Amino acid sequence: MNAVSNCTIVVGNMDAVKIEGGGARRAAAAKSITDAGIAVVGHVGLTPQSISSLGGFRPQGRNANAAVRVVQEAQALEKAGCIALIVECVPPAVGAAVTAAVGIPTIGIGAGPHTSGQVLVYHDLLGMMQHPHYKQVTPKFCKQYAQVLSHHAFVYSRWHELSSYRLLSQVGEVIQSALESFREEVSNRKFPGICPSSLHRYLRRLSLCLLKTLPSVVQERPSLHIKWTREK
Repeated sequence: MNAVSNCTIVVGNMDAVKIEGGGARRAAAAKSITDAGIAVVGHVGLTPQSISSLGGFRPQGRNANAAVRVVQEAQALEKAGCIALIVECVPPAVGAAVTAAVGIPTIGIGAGPHTSGQVLVYHDLLGMMQHPHYKQVTPKFCKQYAQVLSHHAFVYSRWHELSSYRLLSQVGEVIQSALESFREEVSNRKFPGICPSSLHRYLRRLSLCLLKTLPSVVQERPSLHIKWTREK
């Protein structure tokens, strides 16, 4: 009931709420919220709100058992009524496996190229955080499309020379260009790049862990654009 009441207060003009994690309690909360008529987006893999218990920002699903758990959590969230899933910081094969195992859209962030869509953290994409400590914890999968912070410094240095409207417009143009570049690269499958050649081998390992039909399901989904390679 707390989950439902909190969502009722928060939802406002939003289209959905997001819940991290796919364990039994999270799935139950997702079902209660969807039963109340509020759309829910699930989140599996790395769950940033739980990094203390995960030991930090570490990739998830890196072995077969852990990968199966991510897939099972995704299926549980779909069964609970989630309209979409965020899949974060897992091997590309796990991102492909989750996408094949559910019938709702998957949005990947560091989950390889075979999810339904892609997302990056706004600040990472635009280069808005330049502190050395922040650089140390920025995930390797992040790609920077602009250096907005540097442009901001340039803007402020010329604040008295040009009108504020013109200077802020320049910053807006940089942001707009970066976002358009990101969209184009995702649409053209340039970001996040092709999947490692070990995908088929990894999926076969997953099939040995209770997902025996998964490789065939993935192969039957040409929309995943998986690049298969035969084992030598």
